[in-house]
Amino acid sequence: MLTFRKIGYIAAIAAAGVLGATAASATTYNFESTPVTESGVVDGTLVAVGSGGELVGVSGFEFAGGTISGKGNFAYFDAPSGPPGGLGACTALTATAQCAPSSDDNVTTGEAVGINFGDGIVNTVTFRGTTIGGSNSHDLLAAGNTFLFSLDGVVFKQGVVGAGGVWAAGVAVNNVNGIYFATDNYELYIASVDYTGDDNPNGGPNPVPLPAGGLLLLTALAGLGAARKRAKKS
Repeated sequence: MLTFRKIGYIAAIAAAGVLGATAASATTYNFESTPVTESGVVDGTLVAVGSGGELVGVSGFEFAGGTISGKGNFAYFDAPSGPPGGLGACTALTATAQCAPSSDDNVTTGEAVGINFGDGIVNTVTFRGTTIGGSNSHDLLAAGNTFLFSLDGVVFKQGVVGAGGVWAAGVAVNNVNGIYFATDNYELYIASVDYTGDDNPNGGPNPVPLPAGGLLLLTALAGLGAARKRAKKS
């Protein structure tokens, strides 16, 4: 039987799992120069992109109606040997893992890309993209432009880019399956991510309705409320 004390203990553990950050040094994941050759990858591929060879898992998705509508796109690393690019997505790959068509190598309408670092904090994200009304998707995204991000692939929120194409995220990615990026009306690349945490991804992210840690926390809090009501009645 769950007592008031036990429920409180479960809630504390769940909150620590959902909100706590892994103590580790910061790493900058530079998606502009990894891998060595421009290419797309199958969903869930682990790629070494940190300064010390740290791994991330990447996946491409279809995006419609403000949420991920399915898999079927590929995560794509654009132009590491040409103009600065970054991590994008494309709907089809050639036999040599190139985007088909070649212009479909960034995240644009109908596409999303997911990144799984492990447990930690996404401190900042730098974007390149076509400023609304602009023409070059390899430029740093102008301050004031917006994009969409999600921690579960279901509920997307709007982020705003600051100077130098940098989003001051400060987002905890503990006990979730990664972070997802999308846009509805222009093109963008994820150029780099400054991340602090555990380099232990388990493949690329898959959208889920609710992280397991969050479900545990909600269950514990609901039980805590019920226990309090019973205590008041007695």
